[in-house]
Amino acid sequence: MITESLIGLPVESLGNIYLGCRKEQQDSDMENAIKKQFKSIGIKSPIHFVYFEETKNQPHTVYEMLKHFNIIESFVVKDCDNQFTCNFPDGNFISVVTVDEERYQNLNLSNKSYVTVGGDDIVKTIVEKTEISDKFCCGCYGFNSPDKY
Repeated sequence: MITESLIGLPVESLGNIYLGCRKEQQDSDMENAIKKQFKSIGIKSPIHFVYFEETKNQPHTVYEMLKHFNIIESFVVKDCDNQFTCNFPDGNFISVVTVDEERYQNLNLSNKSYVTVGGDDIVKTIVEKTEISDKFCCGCYGFNSPDKY
């Protein structure tokens, strides 16, 4: 699932890959399998793992990872439960998809975070689980620095 979620992304531009996992998943065999899978799809970046007992939510997990790995440069956060193609633009960004009912008929569209986007292609509003437009966040976010997170 993790490996598949990275297919189609510009992974060659990544410096390091950091994976946050639950403590009960800690297993050197799993780490080795993930590293082998990443290598099989051409990912050469160093891979780092951290294990948490539990965090409050996904943003808190990212915050804890930033602290744990002392990340001070720009970074990208990618959910591992989806797959899509996009570029990583410079600066802060949110990857957004336009809803196509036929294409996404197997997705639960009621659990998405919907967005409104201005004429300048900048996200103006994000609302969880309420359809406010035909666009939703697809699980890839970029930040100039941890200070902006």
